[in-house]
Amino acid sequence: MKNKRKKIAIITISIVLFAFFSYTYYSDVSAVSKINITIEKTSVEEISLTYSKLKITIDINNPSQRDISIQKANFKIYISGVYIGDGIVSKINVPAESNKEKDVTITVYYENVANAVVEAIKKFVFDLSIEGKADVNILFGLLTFSEDFKASRSFP
Repeated sequence: MKNKRKKIAIITISIVLFAFFSYTYYSDVSAVSKINITIEKTSVEEISLTYSKLKITIDINNPSQRDISIQKANFKIYISGVYIGDGIVSKINVPAESNKEKDVTITVYYENVANAVVEAIKKFVFDLSIEGKADVNILFGLLTFSEDFKASRSFP
């Protein structure tokens, strides 16, 4: 009789733990998929003969009721659809139902920009966009989940 009760107790605890971790996993992944990333500002930090340094301010909006911990986000940067470089940000904590701004400084080498400038002149619009993947901690930091993101901003 005692063995039967132990087995029932172990099975019940296992089911409760499985349900708890499944719910937490689903809630974390759902929260990550709701993140919105936008480009807020851009400015030139440095200009030289072969490159310039741009500062891009990105805004990360977390509308969910769960805190989000982004470990790393790698992204490609485009001007008028032409690839000009890469960016990376790391260790961003975004509390539930809040926004977090992050400044990213990127180096743009002019050799990559020529085609982008031609496209911008043709269109009379300067489009800056980023596309990448964010690695986010989920399930109490035990697992990492990757989510793709895109953001863009046009300048007249």
